[in-house]
Amino acid sequence: MSVYFARHDEIRGSGGELLFTEAVQRTKRHILDNELIIDRIITSPLRDARTAAEEISQVAASNVRISTDERWVDFDVDALTHWLRNGWHNKSPKPELNPRPLDKVLSTIASAYEEVARLSGTTLIVSNGEVYKLLQVYIQGLSVNDATSLKEVENGEITEIVKGGIDE
Repeated sequence: MSVYFARHDEIRGSGGELLFTEAVQRTKRHILDNELIIDRIITSPLRDARTAAEEISQVAASNVRISTDERWVDFDVDALTHWLRNGWHNKSPKPELNPRPLDKVLSTIASAYEEVARLSGTTLIVSNGEVYKLLQVYIQGLSVNDATSLKEVENGEITEIVKGGIDE
């Protein structure tokens, strides 16, 4: 299985463009330094993730395919952030947004990941930190509350996703 994850969150505020550029450059350097051959990039619909995927593809390979998978953000990322920082209490921090129940979020991530893991070749997933943490919750069979103790992937870093843990 060759699945890598690159975290590229939306960057807002002053200096956001510089931080984004630095994160993309870190990702590109990692690909070049480790001589990774990426066969496909699957990105979330977040603007920064899509832009990062396009820039990363320039060093990944000449024929790398980029596709956008709506499932990675088919839920309220702000609510996920709240749940990961404060624990899951079976209710939404923003009731008016009516985010999807957590079990539905986890099953969505599980189905998307299992589909990606079955593909031949090397896949790079470009998405946000909350998706990465919930992906690890699913892969490692953890409780959602354990997600807060999971190691962060810095914006622009690439990590290899393996069953039962993380290889860096």
